[in-house]
Amino acid sequence: MNVISKFENGTVQNPSSDTLKKLILHLTGQGILFTETGGVDLMHVPIVHFKGIRWYEELLDDVLRSLEGAEDKTLYIENADDSVSPDFVKDKIAQLVHAGITMRTTIKEGHKPQGGALDHYRCLPAHKFLNYIRLTYADKVAVQVGANHCMVIKHSVLSATLRNNIEILWDYLPAPQQELKRHVDI
Repeated sequence: MNVISKFENGTVQNPSSDTLKKLILHLTGQGILFTETGGVDLMHVPIVHFKGIRWYEELLDDVLRSLEGAEDKTLYIENADDSVSPDFVKDKIAQLVHAGITMRTTIKEGHKPQGGALDHYRCLPAHKFLNYIRLTYADKVAVQVGANHCMVIKHSVLSATLRNNIEILWDYLPAPQQELKRHVDI
């Protein structure tokens, strides 16, 4: 990472808080744990937390970074309710689509997809739907753990297992029904 080289050779001496946050997120995502005493340690299973009002935007940035160079550019989103997504989330999703990322999204039965092809969606029975999302991408699984908080677990076997489960369900869950346009003769 070019930024780390600049820190090491002294080119950057007073980084912005945004740069430090990005560096910490990157290193944490690679399995570096920052201890309370100011040291570092290696995590056995890297876990990153995204918190705050725009946690989902930060998560989607991580999805983009993780899938840009990946062979499998599929993002699995479970329990999505696009109707409550703010505009910045819709913009990020458009960025992902533009980057060639394919999405497979489960939504609540009866909900209308907000964008994308109908075959990118499957419907969960209304009584089984919870608007608490889980994303699976690359070798990561992101789980929403609060209204403004999610954790991302970097674990290739866990992500492969969840991807397989979703692929199996995909064949059995119904696709959303396209609304028929009503023609009214006046």
